[in-house]
Amino acid sequence: MCGIFGVFNPSGLSPQDRWDLRRLADATRHRGPDGEGFHVEKRVGIGMTRLAIMDPKSGWQPLFSEDRAVIVVANGEIYNSMELRQSLQSRGHTFRTRSDCETIVHLYEEHGDACVHHLRGMFAFAVLDTRRQRLVLVRDRMGEKPLHFIHRSERLVFCSELLGLVGAGVVEPHLDHDAVIDYFHWGFVPEPTSPLVGVQTVPAGSMVRLDLASAALSQHTYWALADSPPIQDSPIERIGAELNRLGPLLVQSDKPIGVCLSAGIDSSAIALMAQRHATQPVKAISAGYPGNSWQDESGLAERFARTAGIPFHRVELSVEQVIRDFPSVCLHRDEPIADIAGSALYALADASRELGMPVLLSGLGGDELFWGYDWIRRSVHASNRARRRREGAASIFEYLKIRKPPLSYVGLLRWLADGGGLVSGWRYWADDAKLPPDQLRFWDLSPEFDEAENGLGGIMGEALRDTPKDPRRYFRGPGLWPRVDISITDLICSTYLRTNGLTQTDRLFMAQGVESRVPLVDARLCETVVGLRKAHPDHHLPPKTWLKQALAQAVPPEVMNRRKTGFSPPWRNWIPRLLRANQSQIIDGILVSKGLVTRAAAERLVRGIDRFGRPVPLAFPVLVLETWIRGMLDVRQARALQCVGEPNLPGPPTVAA
Repeated sequence: MCGIFGVFNPSGLSPQDRWDLRRLADATRHRGPDGEGFHVEKRVGIGMTRLAIMDPKSGWQPLFSEDRAVIVVANGEIYNSMELRQSLQSRGHTFRTRSDCETIVHLYEEHGDACVHHLRGMFAFAVLDTRRQRLVLVRDRMGEKPLHFIHRSERLVFCSELLGLVGAGVVEPHLDHDAVIDYFHWGFVPEPTSPLVGVQTVPAGSMVRLDLASAALSQHTYWALADSPPIQDSPIERIGAELNRLGPLLVQSDKPIGVCLSAGIDSSAIALMAQRHATQPVKAISAGYPGNSWQDESGLAERFARTAGIPFHRVELSVEQVIRDFPSVCLHRDEPIADIAGSALYALADASRELGMPVLLSGLGGDELFWGYDWIRRSVHASNRARRRREGAASIFEYLKIRKPPLSYVGLLRWLADGGGLVSGWRYWADDAKLPPDQLRFWDLSPEFDEAENGLGGIMGEALRDTPKDPRRYFRGPGLWPRVDISITDLICSTYLRTNGLTQTDRLFMAQGVESRVPLVDARLCETVVGLRKAHPDHHLPPKTWLKQALAQAVPPEVMNRRKTGFSPPWRNWIPRLLRANQSQIIDGILVSKGLVTRAAAERLVRGIDRFGRPVPLAFPVLVLETWIRGMLDVRQARALQCVGEPNLPGPPTVAA
């Protein structure tokens, strides 16, 4: 794991460019606390900060081809590196390290841009090809690893994190108003939109090529989940076989490994998989909360770990710690993400590093891939129903159906206010007739989206009032309709999973110098599931049917049959306390001063919880956005303005072969 970065200037690297490289390294030190390395030429310089997981002694970057014509900096893990290494060595390639990422260099020598099709893993990397005079930026298929860039006046700067670009002074932290509208509707900013003006994101499954001679930029998508070919095999057998093949690949590490353990199926399966295949002891770590919070799953997790013979560590997270760490959590997520669970992830990563486990496995992705959320399955039905409604084939009785009440208090209040689904059903009956013909029902089914639609006009200031509002554009397009279930799978993976789940997991773990690995987001597994789904539609089955049956022999029945709770901390206690602690910063904050939120609205929002115990709509998203942009401005202002002499840009250490 690393932070990677680089600068290209067609006129030749100036002293300012070289200092930008130095500051990019300093600003991404948290991603790579174990060392750094640079390669600098006349017009381009690339570098990295290293978290040493594989080959800690000699696996330094940048990495070079035998003739030093191809130079690579990479962030991530190449899970099939041993297989690739053997194949490449048999064809005459010489390896100088045991680093898994050195396979990228030699694959690029043989296949050029097509090297990416041979890689299995999570990665973002940059290839400097001095023969072809090009720089290639590549991001993994599912978007586990980040990569951003800014291309202005033919000059290009790239970096793993927005925090690096801002911390180096390359980018001013100015909020993009379209992104703010998206954020309030989604709770995050879906890719490829960036929350900062001028910054672009290398899309998942894509590469960006820069011609060093012309400074021209081009983009190419090399993989898309929805394009996975149909698979006629038995879903249970094929998924089980894929998980068995995946297990040994994900525990390759020269450092100790831990597992984020909840009481659910996904993390329990990952823990057992790691225990079975790891060559060193695996520990489990879980978050708990003081008192008798029903969200505290650490007791159930500990019971499972004890039965499985896995050492267990509980991290107790108090509301005082949540308040203290909240600015760091918001800043290090690198993007505004209104997910209260981020505080627990940050605490787990901190504890994992203290326990000497710089690698943590997570069960993230199982719900998104296997219909674990009820509303995802409902979105397939609602989209097909909307199509029939526009065609005059759906009756009112398809809409006016009472849904089963949810188990949570706030969910129950929403259910009662909705008449068990009758009120929204009537509204959808009217709205579906007016929907654009190529628009799915997707994120607009969520309460958060609905609250933004109804409440955003009452809080936004003048700066946002003329901003075009189209947060539904992400789930609109004729290509979505031939297979709605496949499109919904692709959408949940490319929006909520990628930006909310993978983004904050990667950034919050890396902020503590911990590598996250997410087995259920392995691209080979994901395309297998989608391929099977094309041949055997399963959205009508109970949640996670395929995954449960594939794991039936591995995971104990009491875990398999346990009611789903999700990774939900005691927000009812946390959010009002956080809002009170930051009351003045919201009322007199950046969002108010920039005209994004009115002062009157800010004074209402800081109450946090209404008289029925429900969260005040948009209060927590406003708090997160305010705290995030305030943190980014502080980072920008802390940058050293005076740069004297030549910066220190060392190459990789010389290590004996």
